[in-house]
Amino acid sequence: MIQYIIRRLLATIPVLLIVTFIVFTLMFMAPGDPIYLLVDVEQTDGLTEVQMDALRHELGLDRPLIVQYGDWLWHALQGDLGTSIRGGRQVSDMLKSAFPVSMELALLSIVFALVIAIPIGIYAALKPNSFGDLLGTSLAIGGISAPNFWVALLLVYLFAVKLSLLPSSGFVRFSEDIPANLERMVLPVITLGIGLMASVMRMTRSGMLEVMHQDYIRTARAKGAKEGRVVFKHAFRNAMLPVLTIIGLQFGALLGGAVVIEQIFSLPGMGRLGLDAIFIRDFPVVQGVVLVITLSYLTVNLVVDLLYGLLDPRIRVS
Repeated sequence: MIQYIIRRLLATIPVLLIVTFIVFTLMFMAPGDPIYLLVDVEQTDGLTEVQMDALRHELGLDRPLIVQYGDWLWHALQGDLGTSIRGGRQVSDMLKSAFPVSMELALLSIVFALVIAIPIGIYAALKPNSFGDLLGTSLAIGGISAPNFWVALLLVYLFAVKLSLLPSSGFVRFSEDIPANLERMVLPVITLGIGLMASVMRMTRSGMLEVMHQDYIRTARAKGAKEGRVVFKHAFRNAMLPVLTIIGLQFGALLGGAVVIEQIFSLPGMGRLGLDAIFIRDFPVVQGVVLVITLSYLTVNLVVDLLYGLLDPRIRVS
């Protein structure tokens, strides 16, 4: 097990290098010059071209691509992700502020999806073609088909505008005020959780239907095992394997891909931070966001692979 974890950790090194270099190259090749944005922000339109070249040299933007990337990588290995070109803040401080927001949103969305999807998926599999099965399937199809931004606007209109039950936007950190934080996370969590809930529901149903017809299930029943033990100890553990895969894949999307949702609900998370940095070509911030999201995604997939061996005795890692 330990050797397997070490191999997986070593395998993440080339992935991180490839991802960060590709993003660095794309930002370098993008049209426009971040110096003009910086000059505009500081209202120094009177700078001469010589002064702008000096500023570009001070920021290291006049060096070759590979040199800039190597310098960034060397400092990143020492924990220094650079300074924001526009804001002048340390990128690490900006990530420390944004990462907990996206992490909380992703975790709560996954919990919301699992709590609803797994019981419905199991029930639909145990009673196929029943009214509950048809209702659950219809909800799953609707959840997958509905765009996130449309669901978000619908929830805001219903619960914030019409019923005035929940705030429409804004964010309060969990460490500052727990009730206010959870109140403002309800609508974003439901919005993101609906799509994941639909996928998990369908995967749970199909997995349970396949497993319930296996020989070892019939053997367990023939031995006189109670139906609840057969369903949850024997069938559900094996049916959870594809569900874990879905969760691992969706976690990365929830962590860095919830840009629209973070914009609609004014959440200062990783997606919003990365999008704003892309618009102004803030290289250090974009690289920092990509690095953190990639590390988080690889970590979650490592945990998922390890959980495979715990859920299914046939899967062992050496």
